Amino acid sequence: MIALGDAADADLALLGRMTGPDGLAGEGFSQDAMADAMRPGPLLDALATEAASHPDTLSDNELHGAMQAARRLRAHAAWLELNTIAEHILRNEARCQASAARGDKRLRRDGEYAEEELGIELLISRQAAARRAELAVALKTRLPRRCPVANSTPPRPWR
Repeated sequence: MIALGDAADADLALLGRMTGPDGLAGEGFSQDAMADAMRPGPLLDALATEAASHPDTLSDNELHGAMQAARRLRAHAAWLELNTIAEHILRNEARCQASAARGDKRLRRDGEYAEEELGIELLISRQAAARRAELAVALKTRLPRRCPVANSTPPRPWR
């Protein structure tokens, strides 16, 4: 089922043709078609998954559009991950500072092992988790200060 928010930027007539009796098709991935500029979300994921499962039925133009959709979905997933990593690290830093202010001993403070926890959750080394945490926090805290326009303008269409 497609919620109105997910399909708000969809051309319903084209979506109807794409989801005809044979299921989803690649027509929407042609240049300047609906899926070619669709924001990442469940609808684009469903269309791209179906297109990728039958690539032999797509024209070259539609195949390129499906590739670009996959890149938009991957970028969105990376943003989701980095945003949640930053929140995890910032929360734990605040807990650690509060714990230090209470006089808790070093190596026994709340939130002191945020990078280790992150490594365990993501199944990566502590060093890799530390690098990812540093990037995530920098994107969440430094980027808005250096580029205030990025947070004050509404998102633009993908193309």
